Amino acid sequence: MSNVNKNNQHLINYKFFIFILLFMLNFVLINKVYAVDTTKNIQAIETINKFLLGIPYRDDGALDFSKVSDKANTNGRYTLFADQNKTLKTPGLNCSGFVLAASNKIFRPDLNIDTAKFDRKNDNSETATRAEDWDFGLDLLLNISDGKTAKVMLPNNRYADPKTLDGISLPDGRGFSLHDKAAWNNVISRMKNGYIYLWAMSRKTPDKPLQYHHVGLILTEGTKPDSAFMYHAVRKGGVVKLDLKKAGSLERIFKAYPKKDGIERYIYILEVEL
Repeated sequence: MSNVNKNNQHLINYKFFIFILLFMLNFVLINKVYAVDTTKNIQAIETINKFLLGIPYRDDGALDFSKVSDKANTNGRYTLFADQNKTLKTPGLNCSGFVLAASNKIFRPDLNIDTAKFDRKNDNSETATRAEDWDFGLDLLLNISDGKTAKVMLPNNRYADPKTLDGISLPDGRGFSLHDKAAWNNVISRMKNGYIYLWAMSRKTPDKPLQYHHVGLILTEGTKPDSAFMYHAVRKGGVVKLDLKKAGSLERIFKAYPKKDGIERYIYILEVEL
């Protein structure tokens, strides 16, 4: 073999070696990032399961972490949103109290009760045009996500900046119809590790104004991910957990919040980076 051919062969071997090396490095870096995101979700789920899952329901119930240094591994003081001076001896959370407590433990240790319940539009008073606390649940989600990368999840692979939605107008202002199974399946299929999904249900009836009446969160688990766990606090059962990727789960939600003539039920899901 001539020297020229030998040099060409060496060059080919060298280029092939560099290609393999770069491929392996890229593979390692991608999996490293993915593993970090998976770890965040696993830790978040373990924290909720250990400290919050099963806590009984209490009207207006909240957790105050203002004097707790290790929020992730300790529950704070049980109190009320409306009367934070009151200390309650037994555990109890409403849906908003659960979402705030979970957020405190998982990714917003800096958030206190007053900041979380801040009335963003100054329209939640007793003299509010719509209803007292009509968008309390939506305000809670937006206050928790302040300073974080956040997008509203909409059907048909769409997203929206929460700043562009008023929380009122249809079809997108309130998210999507609670009983739209196709919309649910599309949204669930796009949920991924490294994020928490805060949600708020709203309803409007012929004789009652629009109100965001219930909140909760969703966390994915597994490399696919394999599960999408919905957590929320309900009157019968306290803080409960439901895997949305299991057969029949959506039907359980539809049954709990039934479709009736004249009632508009929507769900607003906010994707927030952990």
